Amino acid sequence: MVPHRPGIICWDLSSIPVGKTVTAVNITINVTDPGPQAYEIYALRRAWDESQATWQRASSGTNWTTAGAHNTSSDRENIVLGSMNSSSTGIKTFSLNSNGITKVRSWVTNPSSNHEFVIIDYVNNTNGLDFSSSENSTVANRPKLTVTYQ
Repeated sequence: MVPHRPGIICWDLSSIPVGKTVTAVNITINVTDPGPQAYEIYALRRAWDESQATWQRASSGTNWTTAGAHNTSSDRENIVLGSMNSSSTGIKTFSLNSNGITKVRSWVTNPSSNHEFVIIDYVNNTNGLDFSSSENSTVANRPKLTVTYQ
């Protein structure tokens, strides 16, 4: 992530059987450049295209209402689902809070509502928290979602 730029991230949850109860959700990332403050995790409200999304647009021809998916009415929700911070590089795991677990549970029940996550500190962002992307050549360094369910 570049300072003042969100990271948007997604995973396919279709392997989780409908009717299962999600009890924990963790995001594991490979931090390549630590940031001093916490970066909040929010659910996105709208679909976006991984190959086309930018600071200005969700997909080709469709802008975010407010750059950076900042608009809480149409771009992202305003409930914090968890946070990330790291003072060092390397593999780090962050747990979603009860709101995050509830959100993922709702995505399992209603997959079409799953527009995934945006990660940013909209208020205190003075430096980025950089981490490896899904295109990283080392599979172990790619972002990973671990969902525990019963």
